[in-house]
Amino acid sequence: MNSNQNFDIEKAWTQYKKLADKLTPSHEGIARLLNDLDQRIIETPGSMTTEGFACHPGGMILLSLRVTEKMIALSNALNLSEKIHPSSILMVGLFHNLGLIGNLTEKYWVENPSSWHREKGILYTYNENLSKSQISDRSLFILQSYGIQLTYDEWISISISGGSHHESNRFYIGHEPPLALLTQQARTWVLGRNV
Repeated sequence: MNSNQNFDIEKAWTQYKKLADKLTPSHEGIARLLNDLDQRIIETPGSMTTEGFACHPGGMILLSLRVTEKMIALSNALNLSEKIHPSSILMVGLFHNLGLIGNLTEKYWVENPSSWHREKGILYTYNENLSKSQISDRSLFILQSYGIQLTYDEWISISISGGSHHESNRFYIGHEPPLALLTQQARTWVLGRNV
């Protein structure tokens, strides 16, 4: 199934919140984050182009759910439950790309004003009012703004979730915690298959 077809945003948001609720007993800030930023999260696309993954409102939620689902499947297949706690999979899977919403006040992407670009499938453009930062850094900033404490492995996994092809992530090659490798593999699978 293509990520842009048959998408039920209400169902996806309900599923996202249900998974996030499993983390709230040990992370009170998650409930506040979801309450405060619900509309921003719901509206955020997964990519800025129709060629990318889930270029529609709710796309970020869909990406998070698919990556989390793939992380769980890979963890089970590779018998990683002794090395990676299930709550860490949920934390990283659900929130690694939270920075796609932008920051606490500004959207990351805005509707593209150029009809020529929209016809070419580039539906969104970068918000010029937002200071530059990597999506993973924004994700970490938003989480810490709500007092959500991460383990070291969760922090590193979100930080380098974009993959080792990013210059800033190359430092970790060969020394990534298993959770980070699991995250990167799940993202590669989901984004590469666009399913």
